[in-house]
Amino acid sequence: MNERLRIRDHGTVLTITYDNCVRYHGRTNIGGVAVGFRLLQKAFSELSVPLPDRERISFFTAFPGAGVRDAVEMVTRAVSRERYRVDIEYDEPEAPAAAAGRFYFSLDYDDRSCKLAIRPGVVPDEFIVLGRRCRIGQGTEVEMMRWSELKEELAVATMAASPDELFIRLA
Repeated sequence: MNERLRIRDHGTVLTITYDNCVRYHGRTNIGGVAVGFRLLQKAFSELSVPLPDRERISFFTAFPGAGVRDAVEMVTRAVSRERYRVDIEYDEPEAPAAAAGRFYFSLDYDDRSCKLAIRPGVVPDEFIVLGRRCRIGQGTEVEMMRWSELKEELAVATMAASPDELFIRLA
């Protein structure tokens, strides 16, 4: 994939590709990596920040997924710089329910905020149902294998779609 994001870090402009994010995280939660990458593209576009500065970004989500977290960390360093917060109890009714928490994301850049949710239907119901079972250790071996397949399918579909097709901006 040739998808990329540019970001400034202590005066240096870095180009980070989707493939960089995959190499950083691995394939365990590849669907989340793709969602996180596209999410950042959407947020930066909505905030009209063509070259964001890592030091000015903070991130909040109601979704605890490691793939999203690692994509956000790879690009923004919000996790390691202690500007990444997760609260799976945060209830945003416009954000679809996930296997845990909700698909709600808020990226703050200085005093501006972009609140996003995954569009309903982007993540298939089967993905959510299997995710709930598998993440608490109740999935069968067949269900675990199917959930892994669904993660790969989500990544492909997410990267084939535009960020506007994947997310809605919330008030």
